[in-house]
Amino acid sequence: MHYIDEGAGEIILFVPGTFSWSFDFWKVIKPLSKHYRCIAIDHIGSGLSDQPEEHDYSAKAHSNALEHFILDMGLRDITMVVHNLGGPIGLHVAMRHAGLIKKMIIMNSWLWNCATDPVFIKLSKTLRNPFQIFMYRYLNYPPKAVLHVLEKRRKPGHNGQLVKQQEKAEYRSIAIKSAKALLEEQEWYEQLWSERTKISKKPVLFIWGEKDRFTSNAHLRKFISGFENNMVHVIKSSGHFPHEEAPLQVAVSIWTWLSQSKQAENELIRG
Repeated sequence: MHYIDEGAGEIILFVPGTFSWSFDFWKVIKPLSKHYRCIAIDHIGSGLSDQPEEHDYSAKAHSNALEHFILDMGLRDITMVVHNLGGPIGLHVAMRHAGLIKKMIIMNSWLWNCATDPVFIKLSKTLRNPFQIFMYRYLNYPPKAVLHVLEKRRKPGHNGQLVKQQEKAEYRSIAIKSAKALLEEQEWYEQLWSERTKISKKPVLFIWGEKDRFTSNAHLRKFISGFENNMVHVIKSSGHFPHEEAPLQVAVSIWTWLSQSKQAENELIRG
């Protein structure tokens, strides 16, 4: 598994979605690494990690791989940052190893069954359409189309390297497997929501792009209802990728929140 490891100090672990990669967080990591040790991973099949075609690309398998990564690296007292499908992947590990996770930062994600969500229903129809799969696998249409839907407010060229990767035939095969696994894992996501009490009292910062058409403000409200010790930063100008669309705001929000948490901890210790 490829990863970025920059800076020193308390650990911030960035967990992207499966159709993304570690460098999505680079503009956030760059300023934060002056104060923290920032680690960002590429899931197997994405970014600079290996891309074996015969592999389990379900979110649960990615979560197991992340678990092994954390344990093998000996990471602890982690502030875990999750985005998109990185939410279920990372938070599942947090539930299994709550003692290793100190704080959580959740950006435009979900942690429950989305079978009745209109966006999910539309995606399901696409993935069950043989013509659409043919277009994706052989004519290379959807990578740019999907990114256009999610990235409407991004600056051109923000994710050029990822788009180039998605144009490769071997990646398209992996992406289809990952997307189909998404359809089949809805009961597992609902199970995670029912087990959230294992981590629901930990400090959580929600950073949310308000203009997201994929994970909407309704997703944010549901998250808030399930995690009581929370702080919320809504970025009104951002869509699905606040860490790329507004990286400075995200970095400042994380740094401010972590600094305030540390100050509060020190005051409790002194008291």
